Amino acid sequence: MIAETVSLGILSLPAVLAAIGIVPAVILIIGLGAIATYTGYSIGQFKWRYPHVHSMGDAGGVMAGVFGRELLGTGQLLILIFIMASHILTFTVAMNTITEHGTCTIVFGVIGLVISFLCCLPRTSGNMAYLSVASFISIFIAVMIAMIGVGIERPGNQHVDATIQTDLYHAFLAVCNIVFAYAAHAAFFGFMSEMKDPKEFPKSLLLLQAVEISLYVITAIVIYRYAGSDVTSPALGSASPVVRKVAYGIALPTIIIAGVVNGHVAMKYVYVRIFRNSDRMHKRDFVAVGSWIVIGAVLWIIAWVIASAIPVFQNLLSLVAALLSSWLSFGMGPIFWLYLNRGQYLSSVTRGMLTILNIVLIGIAATICGLGLVILKSLNIFSNKFPELGILHVPTFTREFQTTQSKEIKTLLGAILVVTKLQGRLVNPAWDDDLLSTDQYAFYTREMLSQLMLEPPKIQVVQALLIMTLHEWGTRNFHKAWVYCGIAIRIMQAIHSLRVAPYPLDTSPVTENDVVSFAIENRSFWACFIMDRMVSSGTYNPPMLPISEMEKLGIMRPLSTVEFAFGADLASKPVGIEESLMRSEKQSTGLLDITQSFEILVSGFDIWAQVMTFIFNDGRRAPGITLMLHREYFPFLPTSESAPRGPIDHPMLEAEAPAGWWEQSAGELFGAAENIACLLHEASECGVNLYTPFIGFCAFSAAYMNIYVYSFPQMNLNRSSSSRAEQLLNYCLTYLEEFRKVWKLGDAWLTTIEHGSLLYQRAVSDRRRYQGKSRADFDVLHQSIHEFRIVDRSRQYIQEIEGAEQTSGPSKSSPPSHPMDSRNNEIDIDMPLGQLLVEASSFAHDQGAWCHWWPSLEEVDLALTAE
Repeated sequence: MIAETVSLGILSLPAVLAAIGIVPAVILIIGLGAIATYTGYSIGQFKWRYPHVHSMGDAGGVMAGVFGRELLGTGQLLILIFIMASHILTFTVAMNTITEHGTCTIVFGVIGLVISFLCCLPRTSGNMAYLSVASFISIFIAVMIAMIGVGIERPGNQHVDATIQTDLYHAFLAVCNIVFAYAAHAAFFGFMSEMKDPKEFPKSLLLLQAVEISLYVITAIVIYRYAGSDVTSPALGSASPVVRKVAYGIALPTIIIAGVVNGHVAMKYVYVRIFRNSDRMHKRDFVAVGSWIVIGAVLWIIAWVIASAIPVFQNLLSLVAALLSSWLSFGMGPIFWLYLNRGQYLSSVTRGMLTILNIVLIGIAATICGLGLVILKSLNIFSNKFPELGILHVPTFTREFQTTQSKEIKTLLGAILVVTKLQGRLVNPAWDDDLLSTDQYAFYTREMLSQLMLEPPKIQVVQALLIMTLHEWGTRNFHKAWVYCGIAIRIMQAIHSLRVAPYPLDTSPVTENDVVSFAIENRSFWACFIMDRMVSSGTYNPPMLPISEMEKLGIMRPLSTVEFAFGADLASKPVGIEESLMRSEKQSTGLLDITQSFEILVSGFDIWAQVMTFIFNDGRRAPGITLMLHREYFPFLPTSESAPRGPIDHPMLEAEAPAGWWEQSAGELFGAAENIACLLHEASECGVNLYTPFIGFCAFSAAYMNIYVYSFPQMNLNRSSSSRAEQLLNYCLTYLEEFRKVWKLGDAWLTTIEHGSLLYQRAVSDRRRYQGKSRADFDVLHQSIHEFRIVDRSRQYIQEIEGAEQTSGPSKSSPPSHPMDSRNNEIDIDMPLGQLLVEASSFAHDQGAWCHWWPSLEEVDLALTAE
């Protein structure tokens, strides 16, 4: 039992003292240890009452039949397999430390797999007693070496705090580290089944807890005393390289054996489930022995796959631990007691007090489980809902968060919580009960960034700045977004120069095999590129990180999902950036590799930035551009032509469009709007909604295009009916109504759509309203909407616009019904055009880089259109 419980996890406890202070940490270690002792005793009581119970699954069957058996049995098996995987992973870390990455990590993983499997071949726990003794001696000596080494070298600042002011999440992380250190209860039924007299279990339990609590307290206090607040986790990282290698070498037996004990319990559970009602439970024939070997091989291969072949599943290990360990170690014991004493809860004062105690313990287990899932849920939401910021390598983040708990990691978590708070609420309204407000997280993150921006560059600071860039932009704080993005780019360039300069400024050793860190740096650099395109385009601010700069710095092409998960060898000859970004255009099949999604985003944002540059040059003779579909005819009011055509006012395009070019372009434009609307609808039907600013802009653009098709179907060559356009519009509006609950930007977009709908209704209801008017009549208004900046909107401009409308003599005919009527019921369709457009233009600044161009009215004669 001691070998199964006490492992290298003991060396994470000094960091707990550094996180919350020595007094509360010691109280928690002793207090949770006492609770673990009581819950373990309750498990023993349940075994005495039901001797046939061999596992948590059997206990679940007693209490809730088949459902309970499958639920608890599956939970026990999962936690055991993931603990097995964690020990294989720890074995690879130890071997890499000892050998200084002497060979591939996968090879070390296979070695750990084979050794662990061979050690699990004995079918009874009695044969593992000798291994358990070796395991305890191993961890005891490793801990002594760590304490002596730290005491002699005295690394860090040696500053010790009795108490430390911290926040909920970092305090909770410290509690989790202690909880997981007591996570042995899943194996207790199996241990008791192997005992000659299960009644002796309390003695074994008391010995385990006495040794465990004593080792935990002494080790944590001694190492924290000499390493101070800079202590790492595991604490071996605070020792010198030589001491670290020696300690890891001596700790190898406990790394292996602690995993073997859990593996043996898992194998025994599966074996008993298969052969419980047969005579092979105690036989040693070919079938029995062969089945045992096959079961062991399958379970250890699964554990090896989780630990080595799929590194991104390391966060799943944390998820399963948070979900199951708290219940199996602290929750199931009280539940067993309540089941054993059902009907007698208040039969005496003592039983009444015990009833209250067990209910409180169940609440503690539920709290630990729920709070643990909040952080993991935030990481999951961010990874899946913000593809334009594909920078979070979850295994690396969780490992660093659990080990260093640095200011940079805390700030990055704060930024993640800023953008995921509202996203999570849409998935589960109870999310609000577990988190503070978005403003509180944003305030904390801004304050931390103000301190960290001028400190030595760290990749976590860059990532936090990029996330805050997205947040500030989505909440219409455009200046802050642009500044945050610029700072992120400069820090990212500094990080890059630290390593590639002829005389690197970074003197810390970086192993060539640290490919995951290089992959994170690559993704973060390209995320800077994407955010630069997002916040700079739509303004007159030049891009701060053009492609030419990426090529000059020698940045490798954007890494695929697989390369990001496993790491990429940047020492190899990289694929050229231009070649990589144009790869999708050269594919003859038209099929895109889903693992290249981030690369496609980089390419798409680069193209979009070029288009915006063209638009903000007024679509006229921008360098290197002659013909390109843009907003020169859309969403302007249509001319007297019955089909799409280019602008009719001076200056004309540099080259004459070939026959059918405008018609084809219109089809592509409105076809794209239809595809976007359908994709949003299908995603909503599947329960997959991405409420990010860029996708919101796509929905806004598609909605506006569909309003235009509804009002002027001839401009789409009557390829779709008004009813179809209305349906597509409603798809987009449904998305935007939810989007506005997350981002303030959505309010301005919906307002723009309402005004655009109203303007088009006017044009349809009165075909002579704007006859004879051209761009020159609205030059000032065109400028005010065209530019992403606040301009003077004096009364002079309003008089100019109103005067232009009054000369047209608009009629008072009733407009036709329109899909936006329900949203426009408070707007007077016959209000002066100047007032309408000025009101609309006031929202241009709120829309940020996506500010909408209002129609620069060309010469029109809609009367001819009716013919």
